[in-house]
Amino acid sequence: MHQVISKKYKEHFDQLFMIEVSEYLFDPITALRNINELLKKGGLLYISFHFIYPQHSPKGLDYLRYTPAGAEKLLREAGFKIIENIPRVSKVDFTQAWNIEQMRGWKDFDNTIIGSLIKAQKI
Repeated sequence: MHQVISKKYKEHFDQLFMIEVSEYLFDPITALRNINELLKKGGLLYISFHFIYPQHSPKGLDYLRYTPAGAEKLLREAGFKIIENIPRVSKVDFTQAWNIEQMRGWKDFDNTIIGSLIKAQKI
């Protein structure tokens, strides 16, 4: 259910930052739509998304992981235009571990990408 933002803060901010918190959003579409309502038209959101990261504290509240494409889809659904998607890159290539587990990923995907930092604009 979409929460109503107080008129005092609706379209109030030029920029918002959501860094290292996206995995705690149980209902990310509602959360991102609410963030959208806080931004002025053309306002910017800087948000990070984990893709490959172990579960962490607080226990029971770490919910979600999104691929770079999944993160972009969430933001578009919430009324944002993607300006930039900067990959978070690991020094470890997980391909060998996935091969041992007989997992099949895309052959042309950079398997060192473990997350995204996205700059998005309210449209």
